[in-house]
Amino acid sequence: MNKTICIVLSALMLTGCMGKIEYALRKEQLKNQAAHKQTYEPFKLKGPVTLTLDKDGELVVQAQTRDFDVIPIPDGAATVAGAIVDGVKIGAVAGLAAYGIHELSQGAGNVTSSGNVINKGDGTLNYVNPCNDGVVVP
Repeated sequence: MNKTICIVLSALMLTGCMGKIEYALRKEQLKNQAAHKQTYEPFKLKGPVTLTLDKDGELVVQAQTRDFDVIPIPDGAATVAGAIVDGVKIGAVAGLAAYGIHELSQGAGNVTSSGNVINKGDGTLNYVNPCNDGVVVP
């Protein structure tokens, strides 16, 4: 009989009777489990997007980007040609200036003018009458 009582008491202890605190905890857990959402939103997408499923089962999200900004790249050949043309123009102007200076120094001799008197460099002075439209008076 002692053996039977021990077996019954052991069975009751192992199967357990729920205490007040355990009951309150299990009740609260069931209430929270009922309110728990089965799905969640990791992120939201807005705008024109494309969702595709990859062959490995991965979700691929593609969104439209902004327009491509084209950077103007200078044309090297045109830059070199422009530099050559500019160099030729500068050379032509410098050449003409040198030629003009040379011609002036060769053809003018020692003639100097001061006001309305012309000095030819040989000691003679000629007076230019401004009233006679530049007629030289010896």
